[in-house]
Amino acid sequence: MIINAVHHAARQGEPFQIRYAYTGVNYNNVSGWSDKYWCIERPARGAPIQIRFGKTGSNGQVCNRGISLNAAMSKARSKTAKGYRCVSAKVLDRGPARPSLREWSKGLPAPFNGIATIRADGSALDVSGNVVCRLPVAQAEALIRDYAPAV
Repeated sequence: MIINAVHHAARQGEPFQIRYAYTGVNYNNVSGWSDKYWCIERPARGAPIQIRFGKTGSNGQVCNRGISLNAAMSKARSKTAKGYRCVSAKVLDRGPARPSLREWSKGLPAPFNGIATIRADGSALDVSGNVVCRLPVAQAEALIRDYAPAV
């Protein structure tokens, strides 16, 4: 059942991790033995899905940042065919909730402290619908994603 919760979290943009491990013979290794992991993860809310791998106990390295969940699960199937086994699947702590856009804007100098809504075109509006300022579209999109629904 936990794997269903992880897949749901992945589709909702929530942080998760599905971890695979391999311990066994590896003739390419000097010692002839491997103890390593490979995992599919989204480390934080809204972050892209990525693959992390490395020696067990290490922080490892990241590749395939921005991979789709379907593509990552396809790679996971190929890992299990090579002897990896799924050792954990978990939804990670979401961390502290972000403040609303209005709460966030209160910390800005006037007139920006009155921003109540941000539109996808970059317009930042106060509660009366008056334009407070115009933001670059990329910055507006980031704020919308983090704090407010698009209008």
